Amino acid sequence: SKHPPYNMSGAKAPIIQSATPLFFTLLLILGSWSITLDFEPDEPLDEDLQTPFHAGAKYSLGDVDVPVLYEGDSWTYDGFFDVVEMIESAGVDTDAEALTGELSMWVDDVMTWTVDNHSSVAYDIKSTGMFIGENVTLDDKLGDISVEYESSEIIRAGDFATIRNQVYMDVNFLLGGGPLSIPVAEITVTDSFYEPREDYDFPLRVGEEWINDYLDVNTWTGSSLYFTIPEDETLAYETSHAVVSVGDPSVSYSGCDNSYNVTAFDENGSIESFRWWCPTAKNDAWRHFENSLGMYIDFYLKEFQPVTPDIIFEVDLEYSTWALNTPLDVWVNISDASANPVSDLTFILRYEYNDTWVTLTTASNG
Repeated sequence: SKHPPYNMSGAKAPIIQSATPLFFTLLLILGSWSITLDFEPDEPLDEDLQTPFHAGAKYSLGDVDVPVLYEGDSWTYDGFFDVVEMIESAGVDTDAEALTGELSMWVDDVMTWTVDNHSSVAYDIKSTGMFIGENVTLDDKLGDISVEYESSEIIRAGDFATIRNQVYMDVNFLLGGGPLSIPVAEITVTDSFYEPREDYDFPLRVGEEWINDYLDVNTWTGSSLYFTIPEDETLAYETSHAVVSVGDPSVSYSGCDNSYNVTAFDENGSIESFRWWCPTAKNDAWRHFENSLGMYIDFYLKEFQPVTPDIIFEVDLEYSTWALNTPLDVWVNISDASANPVSDLTFILRYEYNDTWVTLTTASNG
């Protein structure tokens, strides 16, 4: 059965979908950049356009708003992989329980990504780690189980919705007392979501609820001596989500005392996964989920290393709320890392909802 979430008393499946907030994204331009660029699907920005590259966002006021990430931001997690159900489902006897190890996660790139002919700024967040269970039996053989884990998540910058998630796992069993290794499985699973899956609905407020309706285009490559590799398929999902509480998820990283418990429920109202969002770390303090192979996985934050940007964008709206289809003034201020205004800098203001692009240049006061 699935692990019970921490401090989840009173969690109920939500029934209300919240509105999608307004957002703007800023692209820093050094030199000439035409507003009529032709963005191809699944392509990073051209080399001459992506260094340096900055993104910023602005929403209505709330408890916790969507953060801005920078290329090079990194996190370290303690990881636990519960493999019992996965192995037993293959008809293999084992006394293995949890594999443990460390996960490194970082923002590898800031790019544009196209979904259904709609271009959005996105982050490519990569992860890698090795997880090991020692002195366990597999089909009455004693040894160690290891999982080499790599992932790449394409996350929409404006709302942190997941566009695509690709996971590579190499599972091996090292026989005790010798160098012989038995390959258990080497698999790559790719999930592409239409519409992008909204695990969060910023700004986060306790009690808010929303519903995700999306298609998951699920593809598999690889091989296994123990498992049947599933066929590629497209699945329709409806998941409910709720910001259940604010509290302390008790992780090693300090500063996450006021994290937000965001829980996902399946179509039957059962808890599917949960995350504790830590605003100070701009990521999850604790993430619990089941992966495509049937492993129950927990990641606990232990370190966060933010990058200090060379250029800082500040975006303010004329009003925090406004009527539909009415003009709205936007104030953009650009400064360097020492808070000095940056003048004569050309950038693009994007209103991604309807693909509006406006080229602007900063005045002498930034």
